[in-house]
Amino acid sequence: MSESDEFERLLGQRPAARAFAPGRVNLIGEHVDYHDGVVLPVPLDQGTWVAVAPEPGRTLRCESPVFGPAGPYPLEPFSRVDDYAVYPLALIAALRERGVDVPGCVIGVRGTLPIGGGVSSSASYLVATARAIDAWLGLGLDAATHAALAYRAEREFVGVACGTMDQTVAALGRPGHALRFDCRTGATTSIPLPRDRIAVVVVDSGTRRDLRDGRFNARVQESTAAARELAALRPGIRALRDVTPADLEAAAGRIDPVRLRRARHVVDELARVDAFVDALRAGDDARCGSLLDASHASLRDLYEVSTEPLDALVAECRAIPGVLGARLTGAGFGGSIVVWCRREATHALERDALPKAHVSNGVQPRVLAVV
Repeated sequence: MSESDEFERLLGQRPAARAFAPGRVNLIGEHVDYHDGVVLPVPLDQGTWVAVAPEPGRTLRCESPVFGPAGPYPLEPFSRVDDYAVYPLALIAALRERGVDVPGCVIGVRGTLPIGGGVSSSASYLVATARAIDAWLGLGLDAATHAALAYRAEREFVGVACGTMDQTVAALGRPGHALRFDCRTGATTSIPLPRDRIAVVVVDSGTRRDLRDGRFNARVQESTAAARELAALRPGIRALRDVTPADLEAAAGRIDPVRLRRARHVVDELARVDAFVDALRAGDDARCGSLLDASHASLRDLYEVSTEPLDALVAECRAIPGVLGARLTGAGFGGSIVVWCRREATHALERDALPKAHVSNGVQPRVLAVV
């Protein structure tokens, strides 16, 4: 069955419009986007297709071959329903804030990203929804606006205290390129990856997390509280991006130690992003790998978002000859890791590392993508 036929079957009619948005893997720069930081994500080939068709009334209905039917739900006022329809409802609410009146509709969703896998399935879904509704209604919005709508929907309506990275790379990323994205200024630069010799391998650990379960928001709250405490010690700090290593040293014993650890991760991670970009441009593959290793250690020990299965998976992959670095990617608490390796090492990585991780952790990791 073709994609068009599948959507016609799901919706009960021909789609008025359909659109795709990719998932992403973040090479480095984890948990810094909501601190005005700089990140380096890469779009994946995998992502989410969304199709839309009109229906009478002021309701939204959703259909998915994986999750089944959801709704119909009233388009307004916005209600944080407890199923996958919450995302298009949130996107429509964000459009309504901009003065766009979205009629009643049915939305079909088909994706190739694991939910809770750390590859931004939610941002992919929201950006694809924004693109599909834009095409249906002829709004003429640009990619930056699609990203802004998706961000507003996820943060303010779904209730995830996310930054802007995921939505931005889903809307603006180029295949085969890392997107250096400055979350404070909005500036983006595409940097080609050395695909002739290096593979970026995304490994789904098989363990899951839900950003709405509270642990992610707790890290956001702890780290933003650290920024406030540090700003009280040195005026001029707007976010953790503005904090220096000297600020952290001066704050030792003067602010909450857990918050200080969270801040130290962000400050160190921001320095690693700059160092990674320099190494990437210089062709220093080994340096790039060592920076990924350092990032994982910081996420494990300072930000405390790793898990034993993720640590074990990173260790097994890191033991493969030709693997230069690996770390968890995404929010943590499960999901995926990203591996920086020589192209010729990808087969051994899948053949040797993943079965060992499965035996030791009782889960089944799998290669999700090779960029």
